[in-house]
This record gives sequence, C-alpha cells and structure tokens, in this order.
Amino acid sequence: MKAIQIRLNDKLLDKEFKRLSKQLNQLDEKEVPRGVSRVINREAEKAKTKVVRRVAKNIGIKQKLVRDRVFRNKARPNRLVSRIWGGQDAINALNAGAKKTDDGFKLGPYEWQGAFQWNGSTGGKPVALYRDPNREERGPLRESNRKTGYPLLRAEIGQQFVAKEVREAMDEAGEQALNRDLTPALNKELTFRLNKTLGKK
Repeated sequence: MKAIQIRLNDKLLDKEFKRLSKQLNQLDEKEVPRGVSRVINREAEKAKTKVVRRVAKNIGIKQKLVRDRVFRNKARPNRLVSRIWGGQDAINALNAGAKKTDDGFKLGPYEWQGAFQWNGSTGGKPVALYRDPNREERGPLRESNRKTGYPLLRAEIGQQFVAKEVREAMDEAGEQALNRDLTPALNKELTFRLNKTLGKK
C-alpha cells in the first residue's frame, strides 16, 4: 500500500530555530512542538485533499468514494510525523456509481456489458458481476458450472489502474508538501506563537 509521510526534517527545523533562536527562548518549551505538529497536520490534511481530488478526477468517480479509501494519522508534539496512505484495490462498478443499462452497467467511459447485480454474501453489499466469456478456453468446466455460467468475475475498475493513480497522486502531493509548503507554513506558525507570547498583534 502506497504511503507518504509528512515530517519536518532536522535541517529545516534547525534553520527555523536559528532564525528565531533568541525569541523562541521566550516560548514555553511545549509551544514549539505543538506548533510544529499543528503545521504538519495542516499540511498533511491539504495533501490528503489533493490526493482525493486528483484520484477522483482521473478515475472518474466521486470524491467521497476516494476519501473513504484514503487515511491519515495525526502528528503529535512527541511524534512529529503524519502518515497518509490509500487503498489501491479495484473498485466495483456498483461502488463506483455505475448505472444499469439494457445490457449491463455504465459509468462515464467505463462499460461492463453483460454485468448484473449480485446480492450474495460479500460483506452485505451488492456487487456487479459478469460471467467469464473465456471460461471454456481456460479448461474443461464441470457440468454444474456449464449450466449456471460460473465462474463469475467482478465488474470493476481494475486494480492496476487504481493503484497507478493513487501512487502518482501520493507522490505529487507529498513532494509539494515537503519541498514547497512546509517551510513557509512553519515560519508563519512559529512567528504567530512568538508574537502571541510577546503580546504582539
């Protein structure tokens, strides 16, 4: 499972601490890690949002479906790192929001001809399935399978495509957060806390 970690490296922390070294001495010792963890969490949440938007747009599904598959744990003052990870499994046609047609299901550019809804024991959620058109080419079928049309395959947006989009979105969001957004965000947060302590507006 692809994951990115939003953390402030030692060089960046040292740079900011040196810049504000004299003033930071006036802060409570707990204020700096609180401020840093707040920055990390804020930027990690922004990165997560960017991942969700890009994946949803490129795959052609609603953001809510992607949001439910992307997770984040929070940084804390004693653990200055936030981790974001996303599910890369295939997405069933029904879960993706495909609509029933005369001969299957359709969602934007995706079509699953011959697919049908199955309400079997799959975690309580209906799924879209279709009968393998090449089932006889894969070897001899049992008579029971020949009559019923088994085996059945899932009608879905493929795992390789989903995984590719998730990985690329994670890489882009992580690079932007680490190389562009964190430094000014840290500067702003520490300056805010310093001014607050000194009674400045």
